[in-house]
Amino acid sequence: MKLAESALKKGERAAIGVTFKALKANFGFFGMLGILGRVVGAKLRGEPFSALGPPVDERDRLSRRQVGDLVLLDRAMRSASGNGKGANKKGADENDGDEKAMAVCRTLTLAGGVIFLDAIVPQVAPDKLGEMAGKLIDEFFNAEGHSTLVDANTFRFDVTRCRFVDLLSKVDASHLVPLFCEVDAGFFDGKRRPVLLHRTQTLATGGSHCDFVFTSTK
Repeated sequence: MKLAESALKKGERAAIGVTFKALKANFGFFGMLGILGRVVGAKLRGEPFSALGPPVDERDRLSRRQVGDLVLLDRAMRSASGNGKGANKKGADENDGDEKAMAVCRTLTLAGGVIFLDAIVPQVAPDKLGEMAGKLIDEFFNAEGHSTLVDANTFRFDVTRCRFVDLLSKVDASHLVPLFCEVDAGFFDGKRRPVLLHRTQTLATGGSHCDFVFTSTK
């Protein structure tokens, strides 16, 4: 999965600058430093997946890498706002802190996620959708499922397991999973690739599977 590894690096680089800017705008300079310090400290302790043991395979390792820092950043922001686990702060301030954390997480997930997808999803001609289906299965390390070529312009990718859903539920961060679904929708809008995405359900929102339907716009 060398392509996936390379795409992850590109996405991570894209998210770094966005993260600094979003943290400073929402928490101030010193607040940003405190949050980043919490993230670094937690990461040195092996969080957020230390209780799960080592990755079971390469797909697990890459999935943990893609979501791990986001979990730590979310925790650090909520803690800075007094809304972490064990916090006694309630009411409007708590809600405001949660909203800030989600806003920052959404911003950096979208920034890094779009770059990741741009690096991993090939330019697609209408008659090459079948090849794209195969690439999705091979390179999207977090997803397991099967693809079906519906016709010359459409194929389905039914995801029966999402490792993001599995991992984030185990570290009390399921609220972050839909952000990655938003990245998919934002990327496959016909602007970056001549392909549109349609879904009626996702595992992240309680569906039995994610029913990705990709349709060529050409």
